Amino acid sequence: MGGNHGQWASRLRQCGWGGPIVSFEPIKSIALWLETEAKNDPLWTVYATALGASNNNQTIHVAANEGAASSLLIMSDRVHQVDCTAKIINSEVVTVRRLDEIGCVQLHDNIFLKADVQGYELEVLKGSEGIITQVVGMELELSLIPLYESQPTISSMLSECEEMGFTPVQIRNGFVDPKNGQLLQVDVLFTRYDYNEND
Repeated sequence: MGGNHGQWASRLRQCGWGGPIVSFEPIKSIALWLETEAKNDPLWTVYATALGASNNNQTIHVAANEGAASSLLIMSDRVHQVDCTAKIINSEVVTVRRLDEIGCVQLHDNIFLKADVQGYELEVLKGSEGIITQVVGMELELSLIPLYESQPTISSMLSECEEMGFTPVQIRNGFVDPKNGQLLQVDVLFTRYDYNEND
């Protein structure tokens, strides 16, 4: 989540991963496109839903940049200032599901979780509590300053992840303000403490 146009899934295949991939994309038009892309890959499953801490319906704010900056949260003016293509052009009501209640994870699966959900990462993790011990690694997009309304920043997210048993092992630059070089978002790779110890 979010699957967007399948960029990350395609990179996994290019890197040699031949196992199952599960993508979540709530925006209807993009989900339909993604489902078409996945048709020729029997181990790639697409769910047309958002992920969150509870099962409900919410409004997603659809951004112009091919949906990449779309969020269930309200976008701040800071995003517009840095990227004019990120303006909100539409909204639609989408289904939100808890990951641990969807049924796509089997009892003994080891999971790598990637969440690029524009400020909603903590809600995704809360909705994964029932399977969180099966998550052996994850990649989250985290913000150094709030870019969406009520979004937790990187300092609080690192603490939340540590309480869940994860430690950061790599940080990569993400969203940067080209005018002044300020780093706004990073991609953080985590692994589980206990998984590392037993590896």
